[in-house]
Amino acid sequence: VASNLAQPETIVYNPLTGKLVFSERGDLTDSRISSIAIDGSGYEVLLEGEHARGFYIVPAPGSAALLALAGFAATRRRR
Repeated sequence: VASNLAQPETIVYNPLTGKLVFSERGDLTDSRISSIAIDGSGYEVLLEGEHARGFYIVPAPGSAALLALAGFAATRRRR
């Protein structure tokens, strides 16, 4: 998808933004977490100086609460 990356390791698809999120492993001070669009455009550094292995995309707490309320409303409607 892209070149000139510093040893990309963990790659996760973010369905909320439609981008790939990945960690790049450099030396101790050059590690970072980056994001890029599926077509290879829009490279963005999210966090610099941290090395991450194995991370997950978690929706915002507000959307989880909204989903729970919708499930509760659906069960109340069936009765």
